[in-house]
Amino acid sequence: LPFSIDTKEQKLDFDPNKVLYVAAEQPDHLGVTFTYSNGKTSVVKSFQFTRASYLSEIRSEVTANGVIIPHVLMWRGGFADNSVHSPWAQQHSVHFDGSNNKLVEKTAKDAKNGPFSETGNYTFGGIEDNFFAGVALPIDSGSMEVRTYSDDVKMPGESDPQKYAGVGFASGGANRISFF
Repeated sequence: LPFSIDTKEQKLDFDPNKVLYVAAEQPDHLGVTFTYSNGKTSVVKSFQFTRASYLSEIRSEVTANGVIIPHVLMWRGGFADNSVHSPWAQQHSVHFDGSNNKLVEKTAKDAKNGPFSETGNYTFGGIEDNFFAGVALPIDSGSMEVRTYSDDVKMPGESDPQKYAGVGFASGGANRISFF
């Protein structure tokens, strides 16, 4: 699911992607905050929107016993464009390495042996296909971790489901994640 949490090697005492979050509207800021806590561990995801732009500010924080846990926010699976045949074959993760002035693209085949990370001072990182892109633009300068995932996705409604390789993207790595 979009904006899933991956705490990398650190295990939490619950799966942050299978719990029911409490939503709180932020009418002053055109936003919503989702929180979950079991008393020891808490997760906060905040989304701020603007009326005149496609940019949205996204922040997240995971804490366990008062200690901030490094994590990434994932976008797995793309854009659900059902008009494109085999959209997963056209998806790839991207990031722009400004120090080398280079756009780096990775496909599901690149992550066939499991997710992998690349960290650097990237201008942006995201996922794209032939028609759409969703990218993270770091708010604060500094290092950005970009993780690439490969998924097997079963298509709903097929009498004999087939598996497709789909690419996913994650951004973050810092203790708190903030990006547009």
